[in-house]
Amino acid sequence: SVQKFGAQLDRNRLSERSLLAAIAEPMISLDADLKVLLMNQAAQNLSGWDVGDAVGLDYRQVFNLQTSDDQKAVDNADPFALALAHKATVSTNNLHMVRTKDKLKIPLDISVAPSFNQASDVVALVAIMRDISKQQELERQRNEFVSTASHEMRTPVATIEGYIAMAANPKTATIDARA
Repeated sequence: SVQKFGAQLDRNRLSERSLLAAIAEPMISLDADLKVLLMNQAAQNLSGWDVGDAVGLDYRQVFNLQTSDDQKAVDNADPFALALAHKATVSTNNLHMVRTKDKLKIPLDISVAPSFNQASDVVALVAIMRDISKQQELERQRNEFVSTASHEMRTPVATIEGYIAMAANPKTATIDARA
C-alpha cells in the first residue's frame, strides 16, 4: 500500500513536470507567502535563475518587477500581492523585469491566478508571464511610421490648400483682359 502510494506520487510528479515543460510561456507557482514553488524552463530562461536555486526564495528576488518609472512594483503595482489580497486573477502589462545577470529590462504581460483550498483560502498563486518586447518595438515602429507619413503628407497638402485658396479667392483668381 505504501509502495503503491509512492508510485502514484512519483507518477503525479512526473506528469506535473511534463505539463510544466509543455507550457511555452514562462510560468511560476508561488505559495501564499510569495515564495517560489515551481518554475518551468521558460521562466528559468526569462529570469536567468535555475529552479533549484529559486525554490523557497521570495519571488521578488527572482523576478525583479518594476513600474514604468523604474520603481519596485509594490502595493497596487504588484500583481502577485493583489491576486493574494483580492483572491482573484490579476493581469497587467505595464511592468518590466530587470534581469539580475545582465540588467536587461524586459517588458512583461503578467497574469496571476490564485489557487484555493477547500476552506477558500489562497494556498498558491500561478503566474503566466509573456515577454512583450517585440510587441512594444512593433508598436513603436508603427507609431513612428504614422507620424513620419503624416508629417510628409502635411507639406504637399498645405501647398495644394494654398493654391486652392488663391484660386477660390475672387480678388486673386480673376484675370483682366491684359493678362
